[in-house]
Amino acid sequence: MTVVCLEFEQPQNMQSLAEIFYRATPQVMIRGDRFLFLDISKCLGLYSVNTFIKRTLVTLRKAGLRARVGIAEDVPTALSFAVLEQHNKMELPIETLKYYFDPLGEQMDLSQKVHKMTELLKSLGVRTLKDFLKFSAREISTRFSTIGLLAYYRIMGENPVQWKAFKPSEVITERHEFDLESPVDNLEPIYFKMKTMIDRMQLRLRGKGKRARQFDIILRQEHALNPAEQDYKISICLQLPYVSSKVILQVAKEMVDAQVQAKPIKHRISEFSLLVTEEIPYSMNQKDLFNQHKEENEESFFQFVSRVATRLGSKSIFFARMRESYIPENNWQRDAEPTKMPLPVDRLAERPLRLLPSPVQVHFWGKHLCWDDNVDEVESLENREIVFSEWWENSLERVYYRVTTKKGRQLWLFRTAQGDFLQGEFD
Repeated sequence: MTVVCLEFEQPQNMQSLAEIFYRATPQVMIRGDRFLFLDISKCLGLYSVNTFIKRTLVTLRKAGLRARVGIAEDVPTALSFAVLEQHNKMELPIETLKYYFDPLGEQMDLSQKVHKMTELLKSLGVRTLKDFLKFSAREISTRFSTIGLLAYYRIMGENPVQWKAFKPSEVITERHEFDLESPVDNLEPIYFKMKTMIDRMQLRLRGKGKRARQFDIILRQEHALNPAEQDYKISICLQLPYVSSKVILQVAKEMVDAQVQAKPIKHRISEFSLLVTEEIPYSMNQKDLFNQHKEENEESFFQFVSRVATRLGSKSIFFARMRESYIPENNWQRDAEPTKMPLPVDRLAERPLRLLPSPVQVHFWGKHLCWDDNVDEVESLENREIVFSEWWENSLERVYYRVTTKKGRQLWLFRTAQGDFLQGEFD
């Protein structure tokens, strides 16, 4: 077994931190609000211990955290290494017996007995675990009963700690509370804290194999008279959920600024939180080693699409995904994300990029073409194409052709038994 112990400098929400590392290993265990244990024994075929530690430090830096790291073959020794920053098990001080007896801090009522045992051993000249192991199991049992015997066997590696099953949260929430004596009255402190909170939100979702499609920013107002007005909520919908945290922050800031400008905040903010309301599956793609700028270009494009969708609304921006159909208005559909499988070019007929929402009926008067308020003269008519509907639908037959007018416009029309209709226009 290879156990990694992380000791944090300040008390933390250990449930959220455990979710961050859940993707790396599902063997996660918590002690109090400062210690996190990870069993990476079954992950060593994917990466080495040094690689895992480097990734862990990068992840913690993204979350705005610092921690001491201990690595050993069992939970108590890893805990001792993290606390004392030592790497020799036999040279650990005798005070670490408390970690071997109760590594998860679940039997604090017996801590006084462990302390008395430690003081008695020190009076006998026992300073390290190496000295402690010079006693036999019979002597330990006679002098210190089951408390000393349990610690003795765990030092020997004969009574490992049983791992507890960890269950991630069903709803991802990140919360920050401002100083009660100085609530904020502008958005700058909120934006400053929001970056780290979005990073942690993304890391927690990634641990579950998810990404955020939509999340709410909830600003709690101080001294709001109406309880319904206490929470000021802004919903953020991401058109492209796999954009970076930096882009998500920019989109969130633009949305918050726009909503606050339309509906000002009436009171100071005492706390705010991020609540994920919609998730989608997350998949990691292999980097293209032969095109280093590909990811940068895609990131710029996704950022542009996300910001435009924020301004115009998520329903105004979409990607057209091709599907098999003979009818032009049915051979594509709206999609929130770009398709990864483009159709072969040689199978696509020559069609205009601009299609009308619905066909418009046109009339011919000699060489003149009339529709709505438009009148133009036909110069040529070419590229006839007969299109039938699918066999399981109502019988439909259209004869398509391209019309070039005197004004230089190239229109795409079709003829049926009901007349002629304008379908689109070539650029």
